[in-house]
Amino acid sequence: MSGICVKNLTVGMVETNCCLVYNEETKRAVIVDPGDAADVIREECRKLELSPELILLTHGHFDHIMAAEELKKEWGIKICACEKELEVLRDSKKNLMMDYYRKDYTLEPDLTVCDGETFEAAGVTWKVIETPGHTIGSCCYYIESEDLLFAGDTLFRTSYGRVDLPTGDAMSMLASVKKLLTLPETVKVYPGHMGVTSIEYEKKHNPLARY
Repeated sequence: MSGICVKNLTVGMVETNCCLVYNEETKRAVIVDPGDAADVIREECRKLELSPELILLTHGHFDHIMAAEELKKEWGIKICACEKELEVLRDSKKNLMMDYYRKDYTLEPDLTVCDGETFEAAGVTWKVIETPGHTIGSCCYYIESEDLLFAGDTLFRTSYGRVDLPTGDAMSMLASVKKLLTLPETVKVYPGHMGVTSIEYEKKHNPLARY
């Protein structure tokens, strides 16, 4: 373990979890899913004396992306998302902004990643796990060395993300959750909404685990 900490902030109208993932010693940080309330996220980073160096998006829905551009400008950092999620990020109907706010809002990431790709940020190695189902390009970010998974709206505590929204698919969701449940049971899971869970707990209690 390398002293990685996670600070969870619940932001926005649908109570999205934004995670600040940081090295306790160096203060290097990654922001996962800054869905809203850029001022709150910024203030928490300042309070913890963090130096954000990357923004990661698990998927393109409005409630996971709305503060990303402002925070990008604040620290001069890049926004990263799964390459297969570009069609959602680029369409205000598919990213649900039109449904909830009646606004045309899109986002273009600076970096795109694909399944199995690894990269270094905040002093640790992250692995991309593509998990379509909630959206076509949903993905999770796994820090194997820390037993941490940032699951977006794929895996929730005893539940999983909706599959009835644009580009969603039920069979893809089943396959994605089953894929995540092959990770070590010790992995701690930070979902996009609701409370923290673990792979061990979900193997026992998630409704999709029985299929």
